[in-house]
Amino acid sequence: MILLGFLFSPLAPAAAPAAPPPKPASQCRAGERVLYTCTFGKSVGSVCSGSGKLHYRYGPLSKPAIDIASAADWSNVRRGGVVGGGSGWQQHLRFTRDGHHYLVFWGVAGQYTQSPGKSWSGIHVSEGDKDLVTLNCKSNAWPSDDWEKLAYDVPENEDPQFDAWY
Repeated sequence: MILLGFLFSPLAPAAAPAAPPPKPASQCRAGERVLYTCTFGKSVGSVCSGSGKLHYRYGPLSKPAIDIASAADWSNVRRGGVVGGGSGWQQHLRFTRDGHHYLVFWGVAGQYTQSPGKSWSGIHVSEGDKDLVTLNCKSNAWPSDDWEKLAYDVPENEDPQFDAWY
């Protein structure tokens, strides 16, 4: 009985609240929301939302070599995705400049695959119809929970070339 009194005594020290996890590095600037970010070696790829625009930035942290802002008519940004058997799916945001396409993608493997429920994300780069590189995110980064709301104005992809698994 004495032991129970000690365990439930108001004088017993309370457990310290868990510290929130550190925010991942991103290329987003003050006033922008992070839609997606992942570190790829010494570079960081991010999609940021702010002032009615989306930005794709990639390169060394705080010094991106690539910075593409959505045009006023959204002509250089598209959203798309594919669906597979057993509830598998993949979505992407595609930014285009000078014939290069930068697709930020994320997905989940369906129940009929070798790895049901496995998630992945990354960046795929192509020029015209030639695939140049696919960078896979090692930390399984995902877009923010409200990415659909923040990317609401982005038109859907109408080019079947980009209806692919990356």
